Amino acid sequence: MLAIGKKTVRVLDRYLRVRHQRQDADQKLLWLGVTGRMTESGVRQVVRRRGREAGLGHIHHHELRHSFAHA
Repeated sequence: MLAIGKKTVRVLDRYLRVRHQRQDADQKLLWLGVTGRMTESGVRQVVRRRGREAGLGHIHHHELRHSFAHA
């Protein structure tokens, strides 16, 4: 089980509503990129961009996984 907060639930709900409107919404994958399946490169790009926007500087997606595991 994964505990998530109210803000995360709201953001996921908003994403799922937008995702539902896409032509490829019938795919079983949760995260879709601009042109379909989100690739590893797409995940890296999103994490880097969001990290910069959050003031975290240059971060790597594995850092988030390790931080979560240790917390």
